[in-house]
Amino acid sequence: MIKIANFYPAQLNNNSDGGNLRALVHRIEARGLQAKVREISLGPIESLDQVDIILLNSGLNSSLPLLADDLIEHKLEHLKSALARGTSVLAIASGFYFLGKKIHLGEQSFSGAGILPLEYRESNQRHVGNTIVSFSDLEKPLVGFANHRGDVLLEDGASAFAQVIKGYGNDQEGTLEGCRLGNIWATHLHGPLLIYNPHFADYILAKTPAAKNLDLNQKDMDDEAEWQAHEKIKERAMVQ
Repeated sequence: MIKIANFYPAQLNNNSDGGNLRALVHRIEARGLQAKVREISLGPIESLDQVDIILLNSGLNSSLPLLADDLIEHKLEHLKSALARGTSVLAIASGFYFLGKKIHLGEQSFSGAGILPLEYRESNQRHVGNTIVSFSDLEKPLVGFANHRGDVLLEDGASAFAQVIKGYGNDQEGTLEGCRLGNIWATHLHGPLLIYNPHFADYILAKTPAAKNLDLNQKDMDDEAEWQAHEKIKERAMVQ
């Protein structure tokens, strides 16, 4: 069994990112395994120590103060414990901003969870378009759709999630996309990301604590539709 915690589904539900959960469940069940999904809402929670994957999808920037406060007050120690155990985290756009150290929304600035070495600064500059990135652990690139307003500022020495080949990254000029720290993958790529990139979905599954006790080898999985969508995004990115 692979256990997935879907954080803040009422607030983090934009840009079709809910498809990431469906993609993971599909690829788990297609292997003849069981997926157990737990929704994590506002307020106190029990331990996350048995969770294999945590999902934080994208939402509205206006919800970030609420989510940052809730995560810090009710969930941060549980999250740190899960990360120490090896739990994987996929966080999309605003879903990772409040994992960083500081968030700046207009005249308002407040602290994030302090897990990721970054700050987010909202602006009127919107980064929108199909995007291709190089992810160092995989031979094939990742594709998705960027749609975010403002810049992510990585600390010196911090690792980006990927390098932009075509499209948009953390800011208007740079080639860095997202942030990576251990088993946390933080990216702006929508799509949903894991439907357009089945190889990355399998990569995440292979990194989970449960993987060492399960057979995750490919089981004659039909990925034709996913790879067709992947190639269409690549084509659109190259001509935009």
